[in-house]
Amino acid sequence: MKYYSTQRPVAPGTFPKPDGNKVVQIVNFDERQYCEEAGRGCWGYIEYEKPLTEKQAADYELVREQLLDFKQRYMVGAGTSILRTFATAAELNEWFDAQIVEERHFCRLYDRVRMVHIFGCRYMWLKPEERWTDDPQSSFPSPSLLSREEPWN
Repeated sequence: MKYYSTQRPVAPGTFPKPDGNKVVQIVNFDERQYCEEAGRGCWGYIEYEKPLTEKQAADYELVREQLLDFKQRYMVGAGTSILRTFATAAELNEWFDAQIVEERHFCRLYDRVRMVHIFGCRYMWLKPEERWTDDPQSSFPSPSLLSREEPWN
């Protein structure tokens, strides 16, 4: 799994070294360049045998290559762009919790099974047991409550 370094070239101390997850390759660019896989300018990338946790990646300001699979259940968007897709609610919740609080406000989360969305700024105030789960029968707040736009006062 590739992780792009958006803030600096990859060097000792700039990436995590989790037990049991070997670094396969490190590539640094001569200068910062736009990488479509990360959706932004990057200094290079590091490739691991297995995925990092969202917290590990966020702690070192690494961005996972965007693997958009529109068959997956959950999507995260900002504006008109799809940022990430997730197969499970647990993956989405872990990603969301690792985000900088100010950036959560601008994302929109979408559940393709229930066909509902919720703004990140509302989602972050939900208790963990009120967040999405993969059980379609769980007592998640009603779709009308989540999708209703409220005017700014």
